[in-house]
Amino acid sequence: MDEYTAKTQTWLNRRYQKTKGQAVYFAHEPIYGLYDQNSEPNVIERYNRTYRILEVVAKLDAHSLLDVGAAEGYHAALVRDLLGLQVKCCDLAEEACARAKELFQIDARQADARALPYGNDEFDVVLCSETLEHINDSQAALEELIRVAKKAVIITVPHEPVELVAKNVESGELHAHINNFSSASLDHLKSRGFGVVARYYQSQYLFHPSHYIEQRRTLPHRPTWPVNLEMLSALLITVDPYLCKLVGQSYCLQFIILKDKKAWHPQRSKRVSVFDVLKYQVAHHHLI
Repeated sequence: MDEYTAKTQTWLNRRYQKTKGQAVYFAHEPIYGLYDQNSEPNVIERYNRTYRILEVVAKLDAHSLLDVGAAEGYHAALVRDLLGLQVKCCDLAEEACARAKELFQIDARQADARALPYGNDEFDVVLCSETLEHINDSQAALEELIRVAKKAVIITVPHEPVELVAKNVESGELHAHINNFSSASLDHLKSRGFGVVARYYQSQYLFHPSHYIEQRRTLPHRPTWPVNLEMLSALLITVDPYLCKLVGQSYCLQFIILKDKKAWHPQRSKRVSVFDVLKYQVAHHHLI
């Protein structure tokens, strides 16, 4: 493991031990629900990303999934509980794996994404969400994702200006975004016979309504109609793909790499709704 990755691992282990009041684990994803303050901000972007992932998994002929860079296992848990797949997780941080086991009872292993401890084609689907942008030698990590996937790889990354990423690299900040991606970044995989689909999500036009929700979701009393945050959140997530197609200017990218093109059934999907994601939550987890 190189020095930067080792230091990042130490940073991540500290992050996944963070707590708020009464030693409640401070979650990376909104595992406690829309209105809870014990998770990181920008929940609409996180819910949106999660739903976009579930939409893809639902259209794949798949029975198993590995989440690489899984944090506390939120995405894998949703895939298991809403779509019925067998799931496993891995993360660079041992503490992240511990949270996945404690919160969701998921088999989670500490691993460097550039050297995954799994066999070739071991999982039907491999997910890697908001991870490749952080990794030294992201190409090596990409090859590992493809190696252990039998049918498909799903990747989400930020869509950011090149200049911003260059500043992050220059600063040496740990766990920063040090890789830049465009919609054409994985097109080279097509020459190997893989199907590659790139989709933008999180339209810039969602910024202000998402900020509105972020300001109001932690108020002492839940806002009610006409400011129903669940309905507004579901509406934003539903219209996002259409906004991205119509006007562009999006903050995030999703890639679907199909090793087995026959596994993709865009017209046949298991039923999962935005509200299924919004209502999925667990009890507060206390760290001692």
